[in-house]
Formats: sequence, structure tokens, C-alpha cells
Amino acid sequence: MKNTLSAQAAASLYDAVMLKDNHIAAAGSITQAVKKVRAALGHMTMIEVEVETEAQLHEAIEARPDTIMFDNQTPETMRRWAQLVPESIRTEASGGIDLEKLAHYRDTGVDVISIGALTHSVSNLDMSMNLSISPKEVLTT
Repeated sequence: MKNTLSAQAAASLYDAVMLKDNHIAAAGSITQAVKKVRAALGHMTMIEVEVETEAQLHEAIEARPDTIMFDNQTPETMRRWAQLVPESIRTEASGGIDLEKLAHYRDTGVDVISIGALTHSVSNLDMSMNLSISPKEVLTT
């Protein structure tokens, strides 16, 4: 795996398109979804396709998105799938991966590992700063 754990796949939410199961269903297939996005947004917009089965993986490889995301798969399955994807297509491990499980996914051969807990499970930090200024200090400044 390349050292991309801290890198973002896109600079902003509008820099890329992620095709998930509902988008693929609405388009009719992975192939059609990728074709429609490429036609609408051009070759400069990165396209990522989420796959959950090996049949979807093969179709995604044929559709040639920029990235194929292996969603909710075991490290063993991801290791096998990563070997099927040409080097010109980036691979991503996603779904249920947290810091405790990260080491299991490290050597699967994927290019990127996503940890959703970094965004959806972060706990907030309640901070405040209270200034105490006497009236005399306010008048002299």
C-alpha cells in the first residue's frame, strides 16, 4: 500500500463523483452510470465506483473509473480483488474499518484505506475562552 493514509482522494466534495449502489441502480448498471457521469462532467472529474460483489468488480474494471472502492469486505477478499484490478485504476478499502482494524487491511494491496470513524464518529470538544477585564483596564486601552 502506498503511504496515502493521510491524503485526501479529492480536495473537496465537488472534485469527484462517488457512484454508490442507488446511483448504479438508477442508471441501470455500473457501466451506464460511469458513461453518464463521463458524458456530463468530462474526463477531468474523478469517478469512484463502490462494489460489493465480484461481479460488480469485473463490471467496474471494464467501465474504467478512476477508483474502485471495495465496500464492507474482509481483508482476504480485498487482497484477492486488488490483484484483479489494473494498476491504472486506484483501489480503496472502505466500510467498518477503524483504527483497531487498520493493521488487518494494510497489506491487502489496496491503494487507499478509508476510516469513516474519523468523520462520523468523532467526539466533540467543548471549549470556551472567557476574558476577565476590569473596567479600569478597558478605560486605559
